[in-house]
Amino acid sequence: MHSAPEKDSCLFDIRNSLNTLCLILTFHISLGISAPKTAFILKNIFSRPCSYQAGLNYSQSAAYHCHNFNYTYPTEAEKS
Repeated sequence: MHSAPEKDSCLFDIRNSLNTLCLILTFHISLGISAPKTAFILKNIFSRPCSYQAGLNYSQSAAYHCHNFNYTYPTEAEKS
């Protein structure tokens, strides 16, 4: 049994738009780009200023919710 991350925060209370949140999660989590580089991309390509620390906080908050979802709805490979 895996433990969930301890920090729980609501992703709807963030100071940036949900589009910015999605961009951060796409670059930082899905593509594996570091948080400072993700902040650089957001600022210089998408004109959305966001600190790298905010990106790390959003990733941690999303990890909490993703873990709970995966724990509640395991796939067939995880059941065996």
